[in-house]
Amino acid sequence: MKQKTFWQTFTSMNTGIVLLLLIAALAVLGTLIPQERAMSSASPLAKLLYQTVGLGDLYHAWWFRALLGLLSLNVLSCMVRQFPVLWRRTRLQEPWPSLRESLPRVMLPLREEALYSVESVLQEDGFAWKKREETEGQLVWLAYRRRWAAWGTFLAHLSVLLITAGGLYGSLTGMQGELSVPVGERRLLDETWGAAKGLEIELLDFCTEYYENGQVSDWISDVVVRKEGRELARKLVKVNEPLDLDGLRLYQSFYGQGIDARLGTGMRQRLTERQVWVVDASSQVAVQVMRYIPDFDPLRPMISRSTEAKNPHFLYVVYENGRQSDWGAAALGQEVKLPGGGSVTFIRVIPFSGFQIKLDPGLPIVFAGFFFLVFGFFAGLYGRTRYFSCAVDAQGRLAIGGLSKVEEEEFCRRIRERREKEQKAI
Repeated sequence: MKQKTFWQTFTSMNTGIVLLLLIAALAVLGTLIPQERAMSSASPLAKLLYQTVGLGDLYHAWWFRALLGLLSLNVLSCMVRQFPVLWRRTRLQEPWPSLRESLPRVMLPLREEALYSVESVLQEDGFAWKKREETEGQLVWLAYRRRWAAWGTFLAHLSVLLITAGGLYGSLTGMQGELSVPVGERRLLDETWGAAKGLEIELLDFCTEYYENGQVSDWISDVVVRKEGRELARKLVKVNEPLDLDGLRLYQSFYGQGIDARLGTGMRQRLTERQVWVVDASSQVAVQVMRYIPDFDPLRPMISRSTEAKNPHFLYVVYENGRQSDWGAAALGQEVKLPGGGSVTFIRVIPFSGFQIKLDPGLPIVFAGFFFLVFGFFAGLYGRTRYFSCAVDAQGRLAIGGLSKVEEEEFCRRIRERREKEQKAI
C-alpha cells in the first residue's frame, strides 16, 4: 500500500475536521477564561503563563492565528482539488463514467426501440440526459439529476474558508480597546489604535436616564467622530445602540466622574474614584477619593439624596507612610489639610463616558461565509446529485457505468419491462 505524503495527509478532510474541532475547543476555552480579568487577578506565576502561552488574549495569540491559517490552507486545498471534478461533471464534460456490459445482459437490437426504452426509463426516474452518437451506430447517454446540488458541499467548504479567513484577517488587522472621554473634551487616537489612528472622539454631553422607580434605564453619550477636523459621524450612543463608521464600532461601556484636585502649591491632578494620588513621594503622603456624592446627606454619608449636584461632596482618605492618617467628606472647594502642612482642594467634577472601540475589517468576510453556509446547506437539502452512463452498441447490447450492482440490476429490469410492454402493445 502506497504511503501518503505529508501534503496529502495535511490536505485531507480528516485533518480539516481535526483542526476545526481543535479551534472550536479552544474557542470554548477562551469563552470560559475571562481574558482581561484573568490577567489582572492572577498570581505572578499565572501571569507569566498567561503571557507566555497567550491565555490572557487567546484569540490574538500567535498559535491560535496559526491554527486558523492552517485550517484555511487545508480547506482551500480541498476546494482546489474538488473544483475541477465538480466543474467537469456540472458541464457534462468528458470523461464520462466507464462502461461495461450490463449483467444480466439486455439486448435492444432496434435503434428506435433503444432510444424509446432507455429515454422513457430515464424520464420516469426524473433524469435528464446528454446523448451522443458514436461511430458504427453506437448510442451513448450521460444521465444526470440535480447536478447543481453537488455544489452544496463546495459552498460549505467555501463558507468555512471565508469565516476562518475573515476571523484571521480581523485578528491581524483589527483592533479593540477602551477609551474614556470627559464631557466637552476630545481624545485623539494615536498609533496604538492601529487602523483607527487619526480619529478624534469628542463627547459633547452625557446623561443618565431613569425609570419611574429610580433605577437606571440607560446611559446616553452625544458623540462626534472627526478626522483631520472633518466631522465623520455624530450619534447619541446608548448601551445597545453603538456608533458605526466604516466597520468601526463605538459602544457605550462605562461611565464615571473626573475629579479635578489642586494642591496648596498650585499643582493640579485629575482623579477618578478610588485612584490614589501620591502628593509627596518623600514622606509617602497620598490622597484617595473613595466616592463622589452629588447630594450629600450628613446623616447618611454613603448615599446621595438625589442624582443632581445640589450638595456635592467627596469621601476621601489621606495616607502617610502607607497608613491611613485621616478620612472624611469634603465639599466642593473645601480645603483638606495634609500631613506636613500641605493641603488639597477638590475644585471641579467633570463626568466622563467610557467607550469600547472595535474595528474588525474581517467582519464582512465572515458574514459572506455565513451566507454561503446557509446557501450550501439548502443546496445540499435539494438532493443528492446522480450521474451515470449507458450505451447501446450496433448489435443492441446495453452497457452501463457509474451505478452500483443493485442499481444496475434495477435499471436493466426497468428496460426489459419497458421493452416487453411495447412488444405486447404491438
